[in-house]
Amino acid sequence: MHELLARTAFDDGIVYIQVTRGEAARAHFYPDDLQPTVVAYSRTFTFRMRRRKSAGVRLVTTADLRWKHCDVKS
Repeated sequence: MHELLARTAFDDGIVYIQVTRGEAARAHFYPDDLQPTVVAYSRTFTFRMRRRKSAGVRLVTTADLRWKHCDVKS
């Protein structure tokens, strides 16, 4: 992420990072030797509410249980 930000040529924007388990057949059980796939990019973004940009916003994280349902494409 730090390298991505260093390469970013604008001041206001967002960073998107996605990490997957890696490439393998879709199943409940997958090989232990998978290599994670990482995608990251930045893009400009106009923050319409300057107060939120300065103060930040609340964030709640939660476990993503979709991987337990290999029959669901999400």
